[in-house]
Amino acid sequence: MSKRTLKKVPDREADRLAEVVENSELPFSMTRHDGSYIMVNDAYVRLVGYSRAELLDGGVRWSVNLTPPEWRPIQVEKLAEMERTRRAVCFEKEYILKDGRRLPVEIFAQPTYDADGGFRHFCVFTTDISDRQNSARSMQQSVSLAEQAARSKSEFLAVMSHEIRTPMNTIIGFTNLVLADPEITPRIKSRMDIIERSSAHLLELLNNILEASRIERGRLELRLSEFSVAEMLADTLRMFEVQAAAKNLSLNLVKPAGQPDLIKSDQEKIRQVIINLLSNAVKFTTQGMVRLKYTVRRGEVGKWLLEVEVEDTGPGILTEEHTRIFEKFEQAQAGYDAQTGTGLGLSISRQYARFLGGELTVRSRFGHGSVFQMLLPVALAEKSRPAPATDLHAWQLAPGVPPIRALIVDDVEDNRKLLQIWLQGLGFETRAAGDGLQAVAAFQAWQPHLILMDVRMPDMDGHAAIRQIRTLPGGTAVKILTVTAATYLDDKNKAFEAGADDFLAKPLLKTPLLKKIRELLAANFMAAPAAPAAPAEPKPFGMPPFLSRLAAIPPALRMELKTALVIADFTEVNKVIGHINLLDPLVGQHLFRLAERFQAETLLQMLEATHPPAS
Repeated sequence: MSKRTLKKVPDREADRLAEVVENSELPFSMTRHDGSYIMVNDAYVRLVGYSRAELLDGGVRWSVNLTPPEWRPIQVEKLAEMERTRRAVCFEKEYILKDGRRLPVEIFAQPTYDADGGFRHFCVFTTDISDRQNSARSMQQSVSLAEQAARSKSEFLAVMSHEIRTPMNTIIGFTNLVLADPEITPRIKSRMDIIERSSAHLLELLNNILEASRIERGRLELRLSEFSVAEMLADTLRMFEVQAAAKNLSLNLVKPAGQPDLIKSDQEKIRQVIINLLSNAVKFTTQGMVRLKYTVRRGEVGKWLLEVEVEDTGPGILTEEHTRIFEKFEQAQAGYDAQTGTGLGLSISRQYARFLGGELTVRSRFGHGSVFQMLLPVALAEKSRPAPATDLHAWQLAPGVPPIRALIVDDVEDNRKLLQIWLQGLGFETRAAGDGLQAVAAFQAWQPHLILMDVRMPDMDGHAAIRQIRTLPGGTAVKILTVTAATYLDDKNKAFEAGADDFLAKPLLKTPLLKKIRELLAANFMAAPAAPAAPAEPKPFGMPPFLSRLAAIPPALRMELKTALVIADFTEVNKVIGHINLLDPLVGQHLFRLAERFQAETLLQMLEATHPPAS
């Protein structure tokens, strides 16, 4: 080991150096390896509270008296590092002061050696870091408060979006009813048109805010399934046939040849992205075409990619807007000019794509149309074709299966009615309760097999009702499914803690609800017998394929559906679609999907398009 030589400091310079150290505001000490002190300055004496004599006579040692037991292992480790590297170390610890208080400090220790390289002592600078730690804690508290504020905002938006949807649908429905009145004056009609457009815009905004808040809270769930890309895209494209036909737009799907079609991914999120892209394309394109095309191709070794493109001949997007349009509440110039849209659809779509491990991008030149491309990693499905999705709208309890009693608990009467209609249509026996107290009483009197329990109710909420039911005779056997509009307060965990078997978030959609019920009850279902097909009336010339099938539905059923839509009675809407589904499952499933999204305007446009032209 090489020896380190120290330059001898002249006495006069040593005196000056000692004077500087003594008068320094920074606490300084020189210590031996055993923790005893050689020298301390006034700042150090003031810091620790011991007198100079107490520190220098060996009665107080920094390694024992000043260092708390839990900090001693760290201190030993740092000193060993200093001896091994022969370099200074810096670390944080705590001191126990003479008055017993604990003080957070930062230690900077420099070893010194004699001319032969032997250890002499430590030169230690000690800094009080209590202010720094207080600032850090304050910063952390500020961050926590900001995060809590963000959570509260998202929770508020989620709950309020749900609460507002029902009256908004009623407003839209009655607006349509007034507009359908043959005695309406042109002046009133003009004003009602404004109300209708504004209401529809507000409803779209609420739905998008709900989904944006779900994404912001990190509450997205990956739901993988095996499906046919071609069938899913063709079914999605049908949703826009009416709007495209009304504007004389060419709407088509480009199918690749010789490529895999059955994949495994999150079908619903992919479908929602495509719906958002097609909606924008049809909305802003005034002439020409909207084209949907896709490929399933090989990516990296052993991996596959799904590439979907939505191309239009619309107004195009300025280059400087290509990034901004994916931000929340931002739109391209065409959106601002049209004064329509919420500025959330593309933001949600890109976040969905990224959640699935892919990306959503745009290629566009102002005045020359746009191409939105989604590229996602996917897995190929099994070689055998997956079984078609169970159409629960057309299923019922199998013969011989004992009646299943279902208790529906919700403080909103319309919600109770809708659930009763759905379940009674499958052969369930149902009863309803308006709050937790009624639910407990109904359970004791009726002993249901299944309870659909709302959470937020007066008198006794759903969680309290579940806990009480579980203590009653038969309470451990009944299956309880909680349903709630507020899904951002760890509601799922709270439901399970209360004793629920499973959880669903509002707004309830029929298919997920019935699937969940089948899982809970393991009930035997069978396909409902198809009703005899009624003679089809002539199909209007040039009608798109889906509308031709809708036109074949008996006029009386289509009129029932239109009447229910005009008054925004979605309970009746779902009931009528159930009858249509028995005649044509493809039409029924598509109508159910639109009804589940409260797309009353689109449904009405479809029905209008099936009327034969006046002679």
